[in-house]
Amino acid sequence: MNIELARQQMVQQQVRTWDVFDTAILSVLSSVPREQFVPAGLESLAFAETELPLPHGQLMMTPNVEGRMLQALDIKPSDKVLEIGTGSGFITACLARLAKSVTSIDLYEDFQKTAAADLADSGIKAIWNFSPTRLSSPSEVLIRNEHISLGLAQVAYHLNGLREDDTNSLPTLDQPCKEPCRPMDE
Repeated sequence: MNIELARQQMVQQQVRTWDVFDTAILSVLSSVPREQFVPAGLESLAFAETELPLPHGQLMMTPNVEGRMLQALDIKPSDKVLEIGTGSGFITACLARLAKSVTSIDLYEDFQKTAAADLADSGIKAIWNFSPTRLSSPSEVLIRNEHISLGLAQVAYHLNGLREDDTNSLPTLDQPCKEPCRPMDE
């Protein structure tokens, strides 16, 4: 299989057809080696339009969903990003190419270790990965003007203007969102 051709076809035939037209997102998806982040033995499916199984009953999203999510986040090069749910590390790598910095948290230490190694192999630097077990509360990681990506649901919150006392209304790692996801401009 020609990896570069497969990656470009994924971007052009899957991601763009889902109304992902942001050139920064398309460029990131064209350059981050997705095949390095899929589970061992599934590399041949790295560019397929299918969810891939991860340990702990988790799933790696399809490329078109990843593209839509990244576009919806509208990340600027000056942004700091908090990702909750490192998973395979692929979205972490994409976020690192789009933002100033990324902090990624995952409940599963093996996800952190695998993602850290894959990120290093991909030349991605300035990523802080740590386990939430080191935190006394999830609000310790909330920083003003951050984007949060929350688990597989990938619920994005723009925290511009969020005061510290407003963080009590945000979901915690063990508490699902109470309201349905909706676009940020509604």
